[in-house]
Amino acid sequence: MNRFTRKIKGKYSTPIQIIILAAGARSRSRSYEPRCLLKYENQTLIDRQINAISETFSKAEITIVCGIEKSKIIKKFGSSVRYVENQMHEDTNSGESLRLGVINSPLDNMLFIHGDIIFNEDIFKEINMSKSFLLCSSNGQIEEKEVGIFFINNLATSLSYESADKWCQIAYLAPNELTILRKMFLRPDYDSKYLLTFEIINAIIDNGGQFNVFNINDKFIKEIDSLKDLNNETTS
Repeated sequence: MNRFTRKIKGKYSTPIQIIILAAGARSRSRSYEPRCLLKYENQTLIDRQINAISETFSKAEITIVCGIEKSKIIKKFGSSVRYVENQMHEDTNSGESLRLGVINSPLDNMLFIHGDIIFNEDIFKEINMSKSFLLCSSNGQIEEKEVGIFFINNLATSLSYESADKWCQIAYLAPNELTILRKMFLRPDYDSKYLLTFEIINAIIDNGGQFNVFNINDKFIKEIDSLKDLNNETTS
């Protein structure tokens, strides 16, 4: 499909590729539709994400990696974003969706976001976009069962479930780390199909990549697994 750049008003003016990983179903809510189409305050999760992106990045090229019921997402956004289909979404993990997004991106930097989280645009305030980074939450907004980040002097050493400092499922790859990732994906011995995105980040680190860690502190973020997670939640 053709490339599209959303003309939006955000404060960061450098062109950037935004990849939203939205291939999975919301099976935990017993409704086999894209989880990103769950609604909160009459807005879908993906609408909220794109609105937050719009407040932050003025030259964002948005790619949505679709899977189940892709036609519903395409119908919603039309030609305002780009689409990549993960045709094997039922048999692969998020690493394959990330691979498909990356190989279809022409830019030399990239921010990827899992499609099942809610956040406000202020999580990007005071972020240094010159280097790769991971967003981290230490105040319990991300559940204990989720992946965390081990870091020294604000530099990530590994991602693991054992860390209490939880990864927000948002990562920015500057040119150096994105180059490492592309080389990994080109290697015939590197199979991303069954990997999770945090495992891919660990592999980038193992191959010499570096990620700064920014704690969002009291800024709002929430992973949404089902409709139950939207009950009693506010963004204030």
